[in-house]
Amino acid sequence: MATATSSRRNAIAVGLILVGLLSLGMWRLVSGSEHQAFAKGATPPASSKVTAGDTYSLAVPGGATAMLDHGISKVTGAYGTVLGLTCQWSIDGSANQALTVSAEAPDTKAETTVGHFTAPASGNISVSCDGWGRMFIPDAESGSSDPSGLFLLLSIITLTIGASLALSAGYQGSLARAERRDEYAD
Repeated sequence: MATATSSRRNAIAVGLILVGLLSLGMWRLVSGSEHQAFAKGATPPASSKVTAGDTYSLAVPGGATAMLDHGISKVTGAYGTVLGLTCQWSIDGSANQALTVSAEAPDTKAETTVGHFTAPASGNISVSCDGWGRMFIPDAESGSSDPSGLFLLLSIITLTIGASLALSAGYQGSLARAERRDEYAD
């Protein structure tokens, strides 16, 4: 009975470790293909679907720090010092129009978010800011999902459980060998 349980535990541990390693490989493959500001080498989509009156975020790789390093100035407003963002929007290739943006503070804890705006129209819009260019709108209706994050989470969970089961099976095996050794010694 103990051998069947040990064999089952070993098989489950190996299976979980293989799933974890496969998930880790998928994370590595998928992580560079997402249209997210935090994805390495990602570029903003040409347009993002928004709904008039809803509030959305603007993001760039590296967030406020990257914008400051890129020459975007700080301005003092009613709520303290914020990034001096001057942004425009267009819909379906129309002429650019000014966009009112609530900019983040330069010392924000947000990793990629640099501001928020209320969508002036419904449809596929493109937002660009002076001194930077096209912006990510991560919470747009057409926003890219984050499958690499799911693969990474799955790999962490399965590798942790698989390694725990493997260590447990190894410990049980060493106890069984020690018990057999003690039987032969008597």
